Amino acid sequence: MTAHENQLKSHGLRVTDARLRVLEAFVLKSVALSQPDIMLLLPDTFDRVTVYRTLERFVQHGILHEIADFSGAIRYALCNNGCNRHNHRHDHLHLHCRICNATRCTDILLQQEVLPVGFLVEKTSLYMEGICSDCQSKQVQ
Repeated sequence: MTAHENQLKSHGLRVTDARLRVLEAFVLKSVALSQPDIMLLLPDTFDRVTVYRTLERFVQHGILHEIADFSGAIRYALCNNGCNRHNHRHDHLHLHCRICNATRCTDILLQQEVLPVGFLVEKTSLYMEGICSDCQSKQVQ
């Protein structure tokens, strides 16, 4: 059994071709992807509904988390902090490059101490847009 198959099974999901291919796309690209991005990476493989349902199932089971950008568009990124169906939190900053259009997760966390006493956080979205170091170095040349 492959590592991706094990990951699906460990999150309580059946192994299907669509789930394997979508998971592999995230691992290979290592950036956040939208549903249209997945459709471009897997052309003529799966229909839009299958990809959408796969992404939603991955979010529900703690394999992916959602990132909403300033326009409201949703991208998805791999969970890297032991998420599962019952424990799914993402209090880290997401950075989006307006030049190459890549969105990446960071290790920068929201500090709970800055929140008002007694406020219970249920969902977090930390998103910044700018220019990544790769694109900055290309502009200098």
